[in-house]
Amino acid sequence: MRAVVHSPFAEDPSRREHQQPSRLQPELRLVSGASRGSAGSLGPRLAAIVAADMVDFTRHMAEHEVRTHARCTALRRTVVEPGLARHGARIIKHTGDGFIAEFSSATQAVWFALRFQVAVRAWNVRRARERSLEFRVGINLGDVIVEAHDVFGHSVNIATRLESAARPGGVLVSHAVFVSVRDPRMLFEDAGDLALKNIDEPVRGFHVRLSAPAKSRGAARRARLTAT
Repeated sequence: MRAVVHSPFAEDPSRREHQQPSRLQPELRLVSGASRGSAGSLGPRLAAIVAADMVDFTRHMAEHEVRTHARCTALRRTVVEPGLARHGARIIKHTGDGFIAEFSSATQAVWFALRFQVAVRAWNVRRARERSLEFRVGINLGDVIVEAHDVFGHSVNIATRLESAARPGGVLVSHAVFVSVRDPRMLFEDAGDLALKNIDEPVRGFHVRLSAPAKSRGAARRARLTAT
């Protein structure tokens, strides 16, 4: 049985608000759309990358191409784009059956992913007569190379590979994300060292989910202790 653990380190928003950028080092920040269009390559910066992809997209398209495309478009407009805006992220690209987004905060990236999965499940419930849509989500934190309408780098590749290894309807994060986020409302399950496609070194992964509500935490803890 995999261990369920809380992240040992915190990303403290209150401290970040009071910190002043060093005079010896330029401040790393998101750039407006107009600036991105004229700046070309902005060089490396630290970012949390979220990669999401639909489960069984090919099968959905084979069954009903037009309806699947319409549902993906509606989900993007009503769930994905408003959620990214609320968490201060920018969309990097839409992939037809998914998307890649950039966050300046690992905590915000994980919260977006968890809330996105909850919203997708609710979206499916309201459309019970149709086949449910599910997504896998992967998140990594690291340096990325930023251009006007895209980001590149090993960190992006790891995020997309973690997405492929995530459970349907789940969120899988790297160790870098795990050590950057602490929130009692989140539970991290150690997935061990993962052999990801085209990634030379194993990547430590953690499945993350929302913790049980206060009333049921005792029962959930007892269930974990008695599980075999």
